[in-house]
Amino acid sequence: MGIATSEAVIVAATSGGKKKYSLGSMLGHVLMHQTFVGLEALLQMERAGEYRQEQVQAA
Repeated sequence: MGIATSEAVIVAATSGGKKKYSLGSMLGHVLMHQTFVGLEALLQMERAGEYRQEQVQAA
């Protein structure tokens, strides 16, 4: 998350005002939501008898 946040800030800072950065992805409630989405995806894949690491990362 740190690298993605840094890159987003750099893009916004060097865009000449055309792009903005909105804080949100590093806030506690967002991180908790993303954690639950990932856990639900793992459970669904387990029930389906499948597991692929890239699917978990995309969740």
